[in-house]
Formats: sequence, C-alpha cells, structure tokens
Amino acid sequence: MGRNIDELLSNLNTNIHLSANPAEICPAQWEEEGDKTLKPSAGLVGKVFEAMKEPMLITRETDYAIRCILYLAHYHDRIASVKEIARAMHIPKSFLAKILQRLVRNGILESIRGAQGGFRLTMKPSEISLLTIMEAIQGRAVINICAIDSKRCRMSSTCAVHPVWVDIRKEVEARLKKQSIAGLVRN
Repeated sequence: MGRNIDELLSNLNTNIHLSANPAEICPAQWEEEGDKTLKPSAGLVGKVFEAMKEPMLITRETDYAIRCILYLAHYHDRIASVKEIARAMHIPKSFLAKILQRLVRNGILESIRGAQGGFRLTMKPSEISLLTIMEAIQGRAVINICAIDSKRCRMSSTCAVHPVWVDIRKEVEARLKKQSIAGLVRN
C-alpha cells in the first residue's frame, strides 16, 4: 500500500501527520512485499487510529484540569465559578466548562447550580492525586499500548523491550499516584 505511515494515512484522506515509520516501532505489524515496499498487516490501520486516540503525554486538557483542581484546593469548600477559575488560571472559559463537567462526572468536583453556583472539590486535596485527575481526563498513562494490553501486540510475549515499557508505565503511575494535590498546594 505504501512505504510509510504518511503514505498510508494520506491514502485514507486524512490530514494527520506521523513522522515515525511503524516498521521501526513494531515490525511484526508490517509485511514486506517482493519489491521491498511495506504493507500493513491485517488490522494495522485500525490499530494506528486507535493508538492515536490514546494520549502518550499529558494533554493540555489534563494540564488545565490539574490547574483547576489546584485553584479549588487553595480555597477548599469555597464555590468558584467557571469565569473565576478561567481568569485566575488562564484557561479558555469554554474549554474549562467541558473539563469541569468531566471532573464532576468522575466525582472529583461537584457542581452547584444557581446565581451563586459554581464548582468545588468533593474530596480533601490530600485524597486527590495527579493520577486521579489524569485518569479522569485522559485515561491511563500510555508509554506504549502493549504496556497496557499485551494482546494488542503479537510480539509482547517475545519482545525484549516490552518489560521495559511495562516497568516505565508502572513507575509513572506510582509517581503520579503518590503526588497529592495537597502536597502541591503546600509548595
């Protein structure tokens, strides 16, 4: 089909640009044809798009959510409006409203209706970790998709680097879980 992921994606009429050649990342996902071109193995296209939906880094949305929680932790038990938080933490108001709703759905915040309404924490700042916020907004920390689900890569059982990805994911999650909002507010 094409020599690299850019060709594959352009053939699918998308504007997404990836610089890495998947054959370098996971050769088992690609098959070599006689003329030395690479073609995706069965299901690779779906896996590429699925993996792109799973963030590899802390997203801007998660960063904003953490800022919001830090602001509310400074004024624990006080109700703050979207406008107030947005202004204080330099977050676009319309974007913040969506983030706050997700934090409410995940039980980190509560929404108070009315003229004096707004948002406040449902937990003590010491009970909220960076991991809690990150998972509420973007899901689990992903270093490599096989570190979350070894069934997603057929080489996981024989891959020399797979245990490294798993260890890194565990270390990142442990560090994020250990860091409470209360500890950050004190600093």
